[in-house]
Amino acid sequence: MSYLILCSSFLAALWILRCAAGWPNGGKLYTAIAQTAGKREVQADIGRTIVKDGEAMFLLADGIGRGEKGRYAAQIAVDSVSRMFEAAGTGEYPKYFFSDAFRAANAGILRHIPDASAGASLLCAVMKQGYLYYALAGDCRLYLMRGGRLWQISEGQTIGSLARQAYRQGKLPREYALRVANDNRTCNFVGKDGFSQLEICEVPVSLKRGDRILLASDGVTQALTEQELAAAMRKRWSCNFCAHWLIAIVDGKKEPEQDNATVIVAKAVIDQEVWYAKE
Repeated sequence: MSYLILCSSFLAALWILRCAAGWPNGGKLYTAIAQTAGKREVQADIGRTIVKDGEAMFLLADGIGRGEKGRYAAQIAVDSVSRMFEAAGTGEYPKYFFSDAFRAANAGILRHIPDASAGASLLCAVMKQGYLYYALAGDCRLYLMRGGRLWQISEGQTIGSLARQAYRQGKLPREYALRVANDNRTCNFVGKDGFSQLEICEVPVSLKRGDRILLASDGVTQALTEQELAAAMRKRWSCNFCAHWLIAIVDGKKEPEQDNATVIVAKAVIDQEVWYAKE
């Protein structure tokens, strides 16, 4: 992959945020969003970061549907969850907020696209009081970089991931699980009649100083290996540079069927140790 290809791909980056307002203990939240349309005519991924009263929300929606419908569905989903968060935050129990917000997003898409011809994978991650919470419908991924190691936090709701989960729980024979283990078809999303249970973290992740998080749409995770993701996240780069670099690598592969690809990279810098979990 040539240096020129990587450099030119940086021009596709959309925007970068450095958030301080409303962040605890005089700290800062560094976050960047970068994306490419790949080989698609329409960019149907929507990414957003919102900071409110010491909470940071990261939203990534990957539109499903032909033409502009997929982008419209993703926009409805992000706007719906954003409005609920901006009104009152996630409250004392983020799990309940996620449940209500995703149901509202699902209903909003079905209301505006009543023929159910479009929907969106939706990932919502929240940093709050030193913990990371998340909820997912569909096939976006959440990762945590800590101590040079990249941890995949979300499982994903594809046929393959659900089969692997069912096998671990003893609900599915090994032979069948192996047969569909690499099936990346999304089996749950908002905007779907019969929208089913969310993937929600039952126990939040305790954040430590130096942690960074990565949200990635399936256009990223299908194009890049986990080793490639980890190599970029391991570098001592800014969130901005890291996000752009990842998208540059996706573009540099020149896959003929490359899907929309979006990443959000974020890191919290807090002045007081009390915000973080104890070592």
